[in-house]
Amino acid sequence: MISTRNFNKASTAQMNAFAEQNGYVIPSDVNTIAKRRVHMKATFPIIKKEKKPYQSKAKKTVNTIENFTASKWQPLVNLPRTSNSDTALPWLLDIFGANNTEQCGVYQLASIKDIDSIAHNDLINALIGYTGKSTADIIKRLSSITTPSGVYQHGVNAWCQHDEQAAEVIDNNADNIMVRIITAKSSDWTNALESKIHDLTEEQYGQRFFWKGASMGDDGLINRMKATISSMSTSNLKVIKEFAIATNTKLAKDAYNKTINSF
Repeated sequence: MISTRNFNKASTAQMNAFAEQNGYVIPSDVNTIAKRRVHMKATFPIIKKEKKPYQSKAKKTVNTIENFTASKWQPLVNLPRTSNSDTALPWLLDIFGANNTEQCGVYQLASIKDIDSIAHNDLINALIGYTGKSTADIIKRLSSITTPSGVYQHGVNAWCQHDEQAAEVIDNNADNIMVRIITAKSSDWTNALESKIHDLTEEQYGQRFFWKGASMGDDGLINRMKATISSMSTSNLKVIKEFAIATNTKLAKDAYNKTINSF
């Protein structure tokens, strides 16, 4: 059996079988496959299903940043290292309360010397170094900033170790990073809140956060590469060095050939 939606591709045998199944006799003068397809489409028109009312699938959005709860600034290095440590439960209860089991929210980082210039209710400020999020296990997310985990470490971790700005702002020392948590109602709300803060900050200051090199995008690529290379063995470094030389040579040749061929 074929669907009436497939007459354009149906074979003669398929259309004959469909007609027979529906008690219909195809006229004898409809004697080519092209005629038969046109005839069958006209005889058995598609019955369109009634469309359901449109329902938006858009996620929750934060139109204004007014109703939120932000924790006090505290040293990042003082946070619990794991969610099951002795100090984790009191910290989580203090930040999220007993009813928020998702432990999701947005976190903001700043230099210890800048936090006095950032008001408690000011989520959009040029001195906020980084705004990130966690939709579950925020302790694990924040501990990745101070505890490198191979090549998959946090962008702020790589920035802290290798960015020239970090030398000026925090003396390349994570002990000088402060953190605060803005608790959220759900993971959807967390995503929307982070996006809103990023958008408003970029609109006002031209970038999403002060520590541009901490980005997990292109702006932080060099720092992450430096962090990865610094953890490599001597033999792996030799491979990377040879690859870099070969790549640089190829790029130089390509650029030269492109210049010559343009004349």
